[in-house]
Amino acid sequence: ALRQQRVSAKYKSPEEAHEAIRSMLQPLGDKFTRFLTPAQFESIESAARGGVAGVGVELAPLPETDGGVRVTRVIEASPAEKAGLRAGEVI
Repeated sequence: ALRQQRVSAKYKSPEEAHEAIRSMLQPLGDKFTRFLTPAQFESIESAARGGVAGVGVELAPLPETDGGVRVTRVIEASPAEKAGLRAGEVI
């Protein structure tokens, strides 16, 4: 009965529907069960497919600085390469 109520309810926004789904999952008490919004799912799926977005660099933190990073790799034909960024540079 409760499930049918929640499924057939008219929600004012997707966010309201998402919250209703989360509230239905909460009582399960399962740390591996959670609801992902379509945007969250797309982000995870893209990462799993190997999709990337960005300027085309791989970075490594510099422990000796306060928040600095070293460029460890510049992807060929990327915006970073076109801008002249090179591996080894510190940002």
